[in-house]
Amino acid sequence: MRRTYITVLLLVALHSLPAGDSSLSMGFQAGFATTGSIVDMSLELLSLSVGFNVPLGYSHIAHTFDADPDASLFLLYTLSGDATIAIPFGENLILKAGMGAIALTDLGPRITGVIGSVFKAEYWLWESNTALFISVLIPVRRFEIIRQQGGGTQRSAYSVPGLEKEWPYTSSIGLLYGY
Repeated sequence: MRRTYITVLLLVALHSLPAGDSSLSMGFQAGFATTGSIVDMSLELLSLSVGFNVPLGYSHIAHTFDADPDASLFLLYTLSGDATIAIPFGENLILKAGMGAIALTDLGPRITGVIGSVFKAEYWLWESNTALFISVLIPVRRFEIIRQQGGGTQRSAYSVPGLEKEWPYTSSIGLLYGY
């Protein structure tokens, strides 16, 4: 694991060409679990991304919360976030790798989600502040937080065999506009 981090840091040091001139980008992403707005901030080598979304696979995800997808009209939301290291390749292409999470919530007492590795590719279009991107989160752990009515909180994080095969559900494509 340490060798991977050292290799990534060396690649970043070797590729110092800026792809996107903007340090703040906002846009839209579309995916099974994450369809909605996204904000991306670049801080030198580190990039932070946060999204507020409605799941495109709403009816499938509603069953996770034991909710009737026909009775409840979009009462579940997903919050996505990641911290990545940017590796510029040329003037227009940036590859990013890091850690991220997607949390499903009904804005009530229950939050459940996944944590894992994130890989992104951003292609900044010539002569514009617009970028196309693809983001893949490979989940490795699932977590759940449930607040009890009596005031206690139940927290759990666990590994699920085969969870890493669910990456198509946690992937998204989108468009960013740099400011």
